[in-house]
Amino acid sequence: MAGEGSFKVSVRSRKTFQQLVTLPDAAIPLAEAALIMACEEYPQLELSPYLDMLDHIANSVQSKQSSSDTAVETVEKINTVLFDTYGFRGNTEDYYDPRNSFFNDVLDRRMGIPITLSTVYIEVSRRLNFPIAGVGMP
Repeated sequence: MAGEGSFKVSVRSRKTFQQLVTLPDAAIPLAEAALIMACEEYPQLELSPYLDMLDHIANSVQSKQSSSDTAVETVEKINTVLFDTYGFRGNTEDYYDPRNSFFNDVLDRRMGIPITLSTVYIEVSRRLNFPIAGVGMP
């Protein structure tokens, strides 16, 4: 029966994912979509602790912000919190490690690949109401 429960979680996750990705691009909650994708590997994954972690990271940035900050100063503060305080970094030793692609693993390990690290950056920025957009590059 355990496999049957996992199947139900996966079906529900896939349906939710499908609903999220049909939203306009700017409205897609990237963190939720990325965590739902991780449910394929981790069927019992709880999303809320990871969403809370992103909120906490954004609060750390916000505590350093001033109402007079320029866009460049805001980016510098986001960079400082993500890369210095929290230690997020690229996995230069094992780029193809599957954990680099599962958003929960990226948040737990604070290590990933450009697309997952960009997702962290965008989601923290969204929580700060700081407009930022990802750019697809080859």
